[in-house]
Amino acid sequence: MLTPGEMTNVLVLIYGGLLLTAAYTDFRFFKIPNRIVASILILYPAYVVSSPENVAWAASLMAAGVLFVAGLILFRFGAMGGGDVKLLVAVSLWSGFENYLTLMVVTACVGVLLIPLSAFLTSLKFAKAEAAQAGGAGALAGARTFGSALAGMRFVHLRGHWIPYGVAIAAAGIYIASGILTF
Repeated sequence: MLTPGEMTNVLVLIYGGLLLTAAYTDFRFFKIPNRIVASILILYPAYVVSSPENVAWAASLMAAGVLFVAGLILFRFGAMGGGDVKLLVAVSLWSGFENYLTLMVVTACVGVLLIPLSAFLTSLKFAKAEAAQAGGAGALAGARTFGSALAGMRFVHLRGHWIPYGVAIAAAGIYIASGILTF
């Protein structure tokens, strides 16, 4: 039988695994499956009950509510995807009101780091498509594709690209969850 502290650790580790899965799917496919977000939400009450320390779940619910309203506004104006909003609300429950600012700051910092990576990968995708269309193959075409991607980064905003904010949200959630673990 697991002690409450051990059960909490197991739940936090499962939560971390779900966040890694959400980050992967968002980075790879720009989609965060609802089942991942639902699993994170369903796991939270078990965490609250199993935690050996008092969890301020009511304050967490309020923080999640505020983020939900803000997320709806951001989604409405196209500044954030629906999956990102859902993930942010779910992660805010686990982060709690006491880590609300940490969640926002870490998400923003990782999000800023994702901008050049996302721009490069989008440019690379377009450069590969252009090389394939031109019939390019082999190492020379690959070098030209890479060079085109670097040069094309400044034009990415004209073609439209997305930033996988789910990666940033997951990173912030994992950062905060690492403080919850008790060993």
